Amino acid sequence: MKINLNEQEIHTAIEEYISNQGIDLSAKHIKIQLTAGRGANGFYADIALRDTPAEPSTSPFEDPPD
Repeated sequence: MKINLNEQEIHTAIEEYISNQGIDLSAKHIKIQLTAGRGANGFYADIALRDTPAEPSTSPFEDPPD
């Protein structure tokens, strides 16, 4: 059997792996950079997680700022 994954599928698999490790990704921005090493080094991924900034409220019930 041979399975081929494209870059988007690899990113999705990495995100699912991180989530399965117990890390909550719901309010995180994830940056994944794949790098091909040489010879026996193979491929590796650099992964950066950072909090997603909160969106400003657009509630019609709040007073607009002065």
